[in-house]
Amino acid sequence: MMKSIKKIFQIMLLVTGVLQYSQTICSNNPQTITFFADNASDRFRNFQTTNLSPFITVSNISGGTFVNSYNQTFCSIRMGDATLFRKTGIGTSYNASVYYSYTITTATNSPILYPTRFSASIAAYDGVLNTPATAVDRLAYYLRIAIIDNSTNVETTLINSTLINNFNVDSTPDGYKMQPGRTYTVKYYAWRTSASCTDLYLDNPRLFLSPIPNSTPNVCISNLSGTVGSALTPNVTGSTPTGLSLRWLQGANDVTENAISSGTYTPYYYNSGSNCYMPAGNDVTVENSPTFTTNLTAGTQTVCQNVTPTTLSVSATGVTYQWYSNTTNTNSGGTAISGATSSTYTPPASNTPGTTYYYAVITNSSGCSTASNVRGVTVTPSPVITAQPTTPQNVCVNGTFTALSVTATNATSYQWYYSTAASGGILITVSGATSSSYTPPTDYPFSTRYYYVTVSNSCGSVTSSPRVPMTVTSAPSFLTLGPPSQTITLNSTPYDLSITAGGNGPLTTYQWYSNTSNSNTGGTLIPAANTEIYTPPTNTLGTMYYYVVVGNSTGCTSTSPTALVNVENCSAADPVSVNLNTRFDIGTAPSGSVAEWHTSATPSASTLISSGIVMATTTPTNYWIFYRNTASNCYSPGTKIVVVSNTCCNYTRIDLTSLPQATPPAGSVVEWFPENNPVGKILNPNAVGEGIYFPFFYDSLNNCYSPAGTPVLVAIDSECSSACYKPGATTGGATLDTKVGISSLGRAGVEQGDNWPMVRKGGHIALESKTKAFVPNRVAFSDADNNVLTPDVPVGISAANFVEGMMVYDITNKCLKIYTLKDGDTAMAWHCFTTPACPD
Repeated sequence: MMKSIKKIFQIMLLVTGVLQYSQTICSNNPQTITFFADNASDRFRNFQTTNLSPFITVSNISGGTFVNSYNQTFCSIRMGDATLFRKTGIGTSYNASVYYSYTITTATNSPILYPTRFSASIAAYDGVLNTPATAVDRLAYYLRIAIIDNSTNVETTLINSTLINNFNVDSTPDGYKMQPGRTYTVKYYAWRTSASCTDLYLDNPRLFLSPIPNSTPNVCISNLSGTVGSALTPNVTGSTPTGLSLRWLQGANDVTENAISSGTYTPYYYNSGSNCYMPAGNDVTVENSPTFTTNLTAGTQTVCQNVTPTTLSVSATGVTYQWYSNTTNTNSGGTAISGATSSTYTPPASNTPGTTYYYAVITNSSGCSTASNVRGVTVTPSPVITAQPTTPQNVCVNGTFTALSVTATNATSYQWYYSTAASGGILITVSGATSSSYTPPTDYPFSTRYYYVTVSNSCGSVTSSPRVPMTVTSAPSFLTLGPPSQTITLNSTPYDLSITAGGNGPLTTYQWYSNTSNSNTGGTLIPAANTEIYTPPTNTLGTMYYYVVVGNSTGCTSTSPTALVNVENCSAADPVSVNLNTRFDIGTAPSGSVAEWHTSATPSASTLISSGIVMATTTPTNYWIFYRNTASNCYSPGTKIVVVSNTCCNYTRIDLTSLPQATPPAGSVVEWFPENNPVGKILNPNAVGEGIYFPFFYDSLNNCYSPAGTPVLVAIDSECSSACYKPGATTGGATLDTKVGISSLGRAGVEQGDNWPMVRKGGHIALESKTKAFVPNRVAFSDADNNVLTPDVPVGISAANFVEGMMVYDITNKCLKIYTLKDGDTAMAWHCFTTPACPD
């Protein structure tokens, strides 16, 4: 595609110095975009342009005149043209003051303009009138064309001392470039070769201007891809003239469609119509970008405040280095670090938390650069506690602590501890307590523990302060709530309900509740029932359950089991047989004497109770015991005792205070004891069970006791006459056979004609005897703990041998007893069969 080389010339570049390149110059009119002035008067006078009208303005024509008629004569030569440009005062040597000029102003959006050719001719002469040789000699002039950049006032020669002969000149200026937004003055200097001709007539003086692109003289291949044309054309600013295309040459070869590679490329405009190239701008050199021998490892290193990070390092050959910092994780747009121009860089220690990103840019001698990977440096602050766990707490067992909580910044881990002291002490790590909050356990009591937490991250730890005291206090425990059950006659005096606490501090508060069901929750609060003893009401028939909530000095509470109180109508009690000889320890009679019981304080044969057995009734009865000397028939002084039984069989209590006694001395009161010794005072003498009770006068001022009068024997009828009848066992209305029987009559089964025990219909078991009774074991019972509120125990049977359901006859209290768990009780005990009903 290259044509023959017509010109070789130089272009001075500011960056790379002087480069040479060759180009094919198209013949004649190489540029279609030109400025020119010719002999057409309308264009000449107004300096019109072709295609460049939007970008240039021509003005200020000066230093010459127009000749607008034919056959003008100068230097004795008659001109043949009608419109000429005349310059007078032409001398025989160059004179800087002899010129004509005009002004060209480029627009700010103009492309760079390249003066590509100057053309002018001497006005045609009339060959008929003149001798050609003479005319040629007389028409020999020198012409210098210069251009001045008015912004710098620098004048540059475009065409220097060119001889105009043969009536024309066609010359190429030497690579001058007219920049956008400037004003230029074009000057035409002339001088003659003949001393006789001082005028110059020029015909068609033209200056051809071509727009050329701005091309980047050096680009780096790392920024390029594709073909030479697609890669390099974006590095060129300016528009391609109409009818031309921008092509890229290396030497004589058009490589526009080749793959881009390093090297030097020259831009040309290509005219496909004339198949020729014309220069279009500066050479563009494509350089290889440098590469790293050792690059940064992408990622982030973490350091603590005021700790110097690890040195960053890269390496490459034949390059310079510049390190950058950035606020984002990218290797562009960063800030150059002053003085960081070696292959290594150590970021400074910092007290400011956050991440700063670093990268290096290497640049080779061609000016091509490559950025490294990005390496972040994160400055991590030590943890800081902003809200301490500070609220001391004291709760009861199974209560709920408010969670201990700490607020901290920059924390990654937590560990809770407690100590036995507010400072120092034995330190205990709380297993599993590794979050910002912790709730201590309350399922067991403990003395004050002092809790704290250590907050940590990779840069250190901080401990909360002060330690928080936390205590779990035991609730009160119960020894007894008694009596656990009682059946009371309507409007009679019941046993008081009383609570005896165990450990965990003295009781300070009491609140009693009633409930219609056997439960110690959901009951009804009893107003003013807030002491350790509560007397249940007996004015309403039915069963009621009672319990008490007690508190200790720490504010912890516990709830007692329930106590059953059954209020019934009175069932008259039967007289109770009492053997005075066995119920009282009367001691051994003196020698020659015998002990006798009498119904009168004056003993006689008629008052003697020979057997010592009396019947206790609801009416208190006095009995006396004497020693009688069998030889003299004399009696010792007697000792009186009162015997009484309960009024109702379902009220098994006696009010001792209702019995007549001596009036106590001033300052004294009567107190009752279970022995003839003031030990183990009866707390509630208004309702006592079976036993012997001794009155004493108590003088609180002197804290002394004295015998008060007659002891009282209380016998209780707990076996009221009653019958229990249950319907026979039936199926579909038919009474079932009794399948089990015990007989002392030597008969059983179908072998006997009376079909016993099946003939005894509807029973579970049949017992049969004519002369023998059903007799369970008979055992004496003892009040071993001297507490009338607790059940007695059988004498001679080890507690280890008690079995639920075991039955014996209590010969002391004269009742059939069973070892079982009664409603409302919490432990097995021995109980009389006293309820006139048929328990299911």
